[in-house]
Amino acid sequence: MATIHHTAVQLSETKDTNNCQRRPPCMIISLVWFCMCLLLMPPLLALAVDIYLADGSVLGAQNPDPKGTRPVLFVHGHKLDPLDPEPHYLATWRQSLDSTLRSFGETLGHLDNAWLDIEPYYLNFGVHDRSMVEDARDIGEAVERILARHHDPAELPLDESRPPRIQVAIIAYSKGTISTRLYLKSLQQQQYTLPPPRPSFHPVSEFVAIAPPNHGLKIQLLATTAPDLFSSMVLLLLSTPGQQLSNGFHGTNCARILPPVSSSLNFMEALNGHAMADSHLSQFTPTVDYPTEAPGSRLDGKPTTDGTLYVTLYDAADRDSVGGDVPVGNDCTTSWLYGAQLQGRKLARNLAAKAVNIPVPGIPGNTPVDPDPVREALAVHQQTVHFPDVICKALFTVVDRRTPGVAFSCDVSDGLPLIPR
Repeated sequence: MATIHHTAVQLSETKDTNNCQRRPPCMIISLVWFCMCLLLMPPLLALAVDIYLADGSVLGAQNPDPKGTRPVLFVHGHKLDPLDPEPHYLATWRQSLDSTLRSFGETLGHLDNAWLDIEPYYLNFGVHDRSMVEDARDIGEAVERILARHHDPAELPLDESRPPRIQVAIIAYSKGTISTRLYLKSLQQQQYTLPPPRPSFHPVSEFVAIAPPNHGLKIQLLATTAPDLFSSMVLLLLSTPGQQLSNGFHGTNCARILPPVSSSLNFMEALNGHAMADSHLSQFTPTVDYPTEAPGSRLDGKPTTDGTLYVTLYDAADRDSVGGDVPVGNDCTTSWLYGAQLQGRKLARNLAAKAVNIPVPGIPGNTPVDPDPVREALAVHQQTVHFPDVICKALFTVVDRRTPGVAFSCDVSDGLPLIPR
């Protein structure tokens, strides 16, 4: 599977003899594979971020003027296989899963959607096992390059004391939503080694987060009986972004991930700006406002000069591996080494009052429902970004510059949503 693999299934207390026999070899194979990837990583690190246009070309100095007046940057999620040479944005944004689960790129190519006047830009990360701080840096660079392409040379450099005349919208998926949030936060206050803040600039008008792990990942290595999924979870858990998304811990009882990445401990807590216990099942209060989860945001219906509109789209039935509207199950109630760790990592909802959360019903999983809960959750996660109603609501948001609401829907032709004027 070419999308980020998330798991948040409670660890069963019952041990299956066959599974116990099967998992140790998987662990060894996974560790060997991970070490091989690390050896191959130095040459991969030399690859610069690429921004692809609708025709498959890379954004550069020789590109013609944009056809659309509405620039939208698409940010993909994590790719588990670092040796796969295909640009990862293709599987997320340009290719169908099947005849009913199409893509954003195909939707934008439909003649009935030409009125949207969108100029799409597809960010492609050449390296996946690296800090999300570097992903956020690339997102910032992409936004700057897109702004330069859409503004008259006489307007450049832009006056960063106020919003630009043309702003960029961002539609991100899975891990890409967290990197985008870090970039947006860096515009308001200094983050790590990212560029200095520019709180009055507001270069991003709308940010649509699809299936976001807004509070992290609760990875359970033994929650699946499938050897392939177990191996994938090991790779994710040991990766830099996997550790960051897990807030530096793993499992229900919060064991420290070893070997640790220095930037991973409490990474999600720092990003959200409040205690992870606030999203724990025992302490969760959906009416409490945590504005630090949407820094620089504006209220729905306000002008784009007021800030960025945050919109979150996720599975309404809480089946996705990143969670849904409310926390599911307790997370890290105790830890023998680190004491009490109330984490609350499985929750897609953005807890800022200005953020708009839209649970989307009807997102398919495996058919029939897979008895392996991890595989079922991953199926829901992968298919969310291809679901017509998600595509419909996301594109309406960035074109109309306001939220569509839960009841808003599009007619669908050959699996492609037709965005109403």
